[in-house]
Amino acid sequence: MLFVLKKHPKAQLDQNLQDYFRVVRHLVENFIFQLGKIPGVLKILDFVSNAFSSQHPENGVYAFLAKDSKEFEAYQYQLEARKAKLILKSRESKEFKDWEEALQRTSEHRYLVGYVGFLLDFSKEGGEENLQKFQAYAKHTIDILDTFFLNDNDLGVLQRAWLCFGDYSIEEENKFFGNRHQVGEFRYRNPVFKLFAKKINGAGETYFFCKLLDRLLGTSKADLVEKMHSIIAAYTFQREQLIKRSWWEQCLLQEEKLFAYMNAKQSKKCGRIKIEGGGAGLSLAG
Repeated sequence: MLFVLKKHPKAQLDQNLQDYFRVVRHLVENFIFQLGKIPGVLKILDFVSNAFSSQHPENGVYAFLAKDSKEFEAYQYQLEARKAKLILKSRESKEFKDWEEALQRTSEHRYLVGYVGFLLDFSKEGGEENLQKFQAYAKHTIDILDTFFLNDNDLGVLQRAWLCFGDYSIEEENKFFGNRHQVGEFRYRNPVFKLFAKKINGAGETYFFCKLLDRLLGTSKADLVEKMHSIIAAYTFQREQLIKRSWWEQCLLQEEKLFAYMNAKQSKKCGRIKIEGGGAGLSLAG
């Protein structure tokens, strides 16, 4: 707000202000505020405040972002510009009329806080985002977040079901499989978002988490935890595919107590394993 008032003191603060605050909140909440990055964040906020300049009197912040979508390379800015284009279409065309409501509802989730780029990627069909697919993926993702990341349900159930689709881990201080450490801070949610967005090597635009969501969408059981257990049981029962996995993956898939140990303390270091000696040894971060 200070950027707006300082640069554009005569700005008409109408309904555009609510849209502006929504965008700014997403930008602020989804940056890791390290000392060296703060000037860059302030530069972006200063630039976005120009949505209130006399050159943009009626278009609003979404039109401003859509027009200047290439101004900054930062992923968070690019994501807001991407959403802005869909919201403008929603306001201008009946064909896209439900996009704004779907994006705003999903973005309001307290774990996502506007960070919905991976869901938009999952929903693409023929180079365009598909609203029905986005809504379906968003619904199941929010269910997963509410069940396993924002409550005390056994996170290992999700991790084992996810692992059925391949080694989805990322290199984040050893192989990281997810945790719920300080979920109110983006620096700790960000590695989990990287898990959501990890592609399957050599499979084009295919993602491990999207595969899991597709399976959940095709499973008739009503309870999410039951669905996860059914995925694990079906996969580990097929011995011929299980033995193709590395020995440590087989251990994690079959021995539920291993993930329970890794997740026990829910510290920054939990949810990780370290492969030692060329794969001969395994250390768990519990």
